[in-house]
Amino acid sequence: MIKPLFYRSLSLLLVAPAILLLMSLALGLTGVSDRILVSIAEQTLQEVKKSLATQIQDPSALEAAIQLRKQEIYSSYGLDKPWFYRMFQMVIRIAAFDLGRTRVIKSFTGSQEV
Repeated sequence: MIKPLFYRSLSLLLVAPAILLLMSLALGLTGVSDRILVSIAEQTLQEVKKSLATQIQDPSALEAAIQLRKQEIYSSYGLDKPWFYRMFQMVIRIAAFDLGRTRVIKSFTGSQEV
């Protein structure tokens, strides 16, 4: 009874990281992860543009502020790093069950850590 359970748990410990690694490689090599992150960053940037347009009247200052925020947003999503670095970090975080920070939901204690 214990022997089959041991083999099942061992196979799970070997197969799960392999699947996670292969999936992250597939997402990175095909560029799907980049396209997803860029679309999320661009959507966030559109919201920032609307907000900044009401605050800054000078077009050149507005464009400079938008470019600065764009760099900050891209950096926050890791788009300033190569895909393989981001994928490696993602695999490590998922293996440790660290899903990052939420932007909307808070826990009962007020934390945004997921």
